[in-house]
This record gives sequence, structure tokens and C-alpha cells, in this order.
Amino acid sequence: MGIKNSTQRKKTLRVNYLQQIAKVFSQTEKQQHDSAACSFCSSCHPSIDELSETLSKMVRCLRDTKCSQLRLQLSSALFAISALSEQHRVLVAQSGALPCLVRTLYCDDLKTCEMAAWALAAIIKNSPRERDLVAAYGATLPLATLMCNPRAEIQRAALEVLQQLSLGSSSRIGLLLKNNILPNIRLVLFQPRSDPDVLIRTFILLCYIIQEGNRSQKLEVINADFLPALIDGLCRSEAHVKRVAADTIFELLSAALPFVPCSTKRIAHVLILLCDHLATEELWVLQIIYDVLVLLEKYAIDMKYVVRYCDGFKKLEEMQRSANKEISIGAIEIVELCNSNLI
Repeated sequence: MGIKNSTQRKKTLRVNYLQQIAKVFSQTEKQQHDSAACSFCSSCHPSIDELSETLSKMVRCLRDTKCSQLRLQLSSALFAISALSEQHRVLVAQSGALPCLVRTLYCDDLKTCEMAAWALAAIIKNSPRERDLVAAYGATLPLATLMCNPRAEIQRAALEVLQQLSLGSSSRIGLLLKNNILPNIRLVLFQPRSDPDVLIRTFILLCYIIQEGNRSQKLEVINADFLPALIDGLCRSEAHVKRVAADTIFELLSAALPFVPCSTKRIAHVLILLCDHLATEELWVLQIIYDVLVLLEKYAIDMKYVVRYCDGFKKLEEMQRSANKEISIGAIEIVELCNSNLI
């Protein structure tokens, strides 16, 4: 029932966006629209033919308008329409909205920038072609700036697009690196009292860059030395922040060890923090500890003393008898690994 009600609220919100844009069309810069556009926007169920024609008018209006209120409403409407369905997303992309929305990222009104970013995120979702176009239109620079804004809602919107741009293309990652994405990630990670959701989105962005980057790009990330910031993430009170930080640490170590040596003290610190979190008896902690130990075994780094002789090992032995079969198996595998002569 809760999911159904939530879906209905989202549909109502999208309809409201269309109705709002109709109101703005009828009151502001009348020379840039006609009555057909208003008729479309006030309709709860516009046909695809009506949508295609009116989207072109909306995009032209967004391109030409000097009215900040209208720019905000148009960006919001394009976001709402793009989120309706895959067919609507494709139509908005085909309407020429992408370059106009990218230009809107440079405007002075932050709320408008936020809505333009959400619209771009909706349009490029699961579409490498649209991601390439957005990067080519110059979105990486304003987005990298917006992700450092002190307002969390602006950061979230920018990070949503940046995550999409970092997937599936080392050339797009090259553009992100060129536009100072790594220093900006550092700024976000070391912001005082960082918003948990912003932290998670930033960790995920960093993780994607590591996964999708080529060898030289991986080295650039490794040399930026994010491990201390990620260890700080493991020390946060929010469990979901800890988990994403741990996943990102594993990706960073996986990329680093073939190329450069990592500080054994730092890796030991990571393992100790993970063992401290065993009290929650969450499966992900066991999975990360096991994966890190296997990784260390692969590169002949002896870290067994960290787990074998810390308080966490006693907890692991207890967890072997857990009623949760998955947790029990995970604990058994780690204990066996620690007791072997392989690490």
C-alpha cells in the first residue's frame, strides 16, 4: 500500500509540473509561446504527437528566454516529462533539450541549476549516446563546480549526473579529470558535517571512476591518496556510509596493489575498523573482510596478525555458530583463511 501511494504521489507531482509550466506560459513572455502549448501543459494525459510538437516549443523557449522564473519552470517540466517513461525520455532527448539544459547549468539561480541537473540525469539514464553528448556539450565543468556547493540538494543533483557520466567511457572520465573532479571530490569528502547522502554519492562516483578508468586514470586516482578520507568514512556513525566507504576502499586497493605499494599500516587500520563493525553481524562486513584478505593473499602481503590477534577474531569465531547460515559460512571462511599459511 505504501509503495502504491508513493507512486501515485510521484504521478501527481509530475502532472503538477506540467500544470505549472502551463501557468508560466500563460503569464510570462507571451511572445515565446502559443495557446497550443498551454493546452498541452494543462492536460494530464497529453498524446505523444502533442508532446513531440510542444517539447520543441519548450526547448526553444528555454534556449531564448531571459526570464529566470520561466527557465526554472521549463527545466522542472523537462525533468518531470523525462521521468514519465522510457518513451518520454527519448522524446525529450530528441527535442534538442540537452544543449539547452547544459547551458542552464551555468546560470546564476541555483534552484534552476539543480532542476537542470536532475533533468539531465533523467535523460541520460542508461543511454551511453546521451551521456557522450552531455559531456561533449561541456557539462562536466559546471557539474564539478556544483558538486562542491554548500547546499546538499545542489550537490546531490550534480553528483547524480556525474555518476552517470563516469560509467562506461574512459574518454568521459578523462574529461572529468581534466575539469578537476578529483580535487573537488576531496573537497566534498573533507567538508565538515558532510551530508550522509552526499558522502555516499561521492564515494560511488569515486568507485565508478576507479572501475571504468584506464590504467593511467587509475594511477591518477591512486596518487590523489583518497584512502584517509575513505577510512574517515568507515568511522562515520551511519551504517550505510560505512558500507559504501568499505566497498570503495576495496576498489581502490584492488586498483592500487598491481601498480603501487600501499601502506600496511593503513590496510591494517581498515581491517581493524571492519572487525570493530562485526558486532552488527551484517553480512557485508564479512564479505569485505574476506575480499580484502584474499586480495592481500594474492599480492603476498601478510596481514593475518591484524585479524587473527585482534578482538574481532573472537567475534568471528562466535559468528561461525550464527543461526543465519550466510553469516555462519562467511565467518567460517574468514577463520579458515586466517588460520591457514596462505596469508
